[in-house]
Amino acid sequence: MKNFVFFILSILIINNSLGQSITITPISGVDNEVVKIKKDGIGIDHTDNTQTVRVGTYVHSGGAFIQTHSDHNLNFSTNNGNAQMTLTTSGKVGIGTTTVSANEIMEVNGRMRLSRGTFASGLWFNNSTNGTAITDGAFIGLNNETAGSETAGFWLNGAFRWFVDRNGNTTQNSTTISSLAGTGVRSVSVDANGTLTTTAAQTSYLAVSPASFQPRYNNSGTFTSIGLYGHCYMSNGSTDMITTGINLPSGASITNAELFYINTDNTKRFRFQIQRTGFSSPIFQGVLSDITTTVSSSNNDIKSILFENVVNRTIDNSLYNYLILIYPETTGGELSTWSTSMSIKGVKITYTL
Repeated sequence: MKNFVFFILSILIINNSLGQSITITPISGVDNEVVKIKKDGIGIDHTDNTQTVRVGTYVHSGGAFIQTHSDHNLNFSTNNGNAQMTLTTSGKVGIGTTTVSANEIMEVNGRMRLSRGTFASGLWFNNSTNGTAITDGAFIGLNNETAGSETAGFWLNGAFRWFVDRNGNTTQNSTTISSLAGTGVRSVSVDANGTLTTTAAQTSYLAVSPASFQPRYNNSGTFTSIGLYGHCYMSNGSTDMITTGINLPSGASITNAELFYINTDNTKRFRFQIQRTGFSSPIFQGVLSDITTTVSSSNNDIKSILFENVVNRTIDNSLYNYLILIYPETTGGELSTWSTSMSIKGVKITYTL
């Protein structure tokens, strides 16, 4: 009879428990056990309605685990939200993402902040030995951690080999290269020890030969370039100009230009111009424009004149084409015609970079 009554009570309890939430209110005391599962293997097993996705606990003598018991990623989240961190079935970790690239063990979608612990904040990269010595890899991080005086750089083979301060000054192998800071172009070279050094802008030259020129309009007279004597000219009476494109390095700064020429006509002079024009614009902008001097008709030596009145002197090949224009004009500044005693020997452009 007792067994029958116990059986009926058990059926009633089970029937009332199915489909119900269970709330366990432990007795007071922080160390009192609420639920204790004493066994090796799976303890708690939470599944979906189809029992396809399973998550819970697992314990054996080697350790304790929170894990999925099915072939699904283990996701972590707060505030009843979507996955904020994911441990994939292949053991990869995604933070801010549920997918991790095939070649990586961890992927972070966002920016990480590394705070100082016992040592300076940064990243350590082990070499193939995976040793723990300070020579067993490389470190990228803070060199000087003092607030307001921070430096960050690269540690390799037991020392910081290169670092930079808050002002942009760099140090390599204990040699400070302060001239790298600021704006503008600087020349950097490497000595035999691999140390970077900086120098002032270097002066270079672009030579433009007579053979480079051609008529601008080709509508008046004949253009001649004579290799034997190394000069070029338009035929007597021509009103055409001669022109050539020039290609200086982008970022170069034109210092001056020197024109080499012959002119024994004391009623005329050469107008020399360097111009630039945008790729999609027909408008020419002046870079340099100046004139030669007139001379006595008996003087047929090669002459040169230095032009230094340069504007828009910095070359920007991303925006402009550059060219030279040369043509004769009267001493009063009016466009004139070529004479048989007028020719161009070449141009030398001086620039710094």
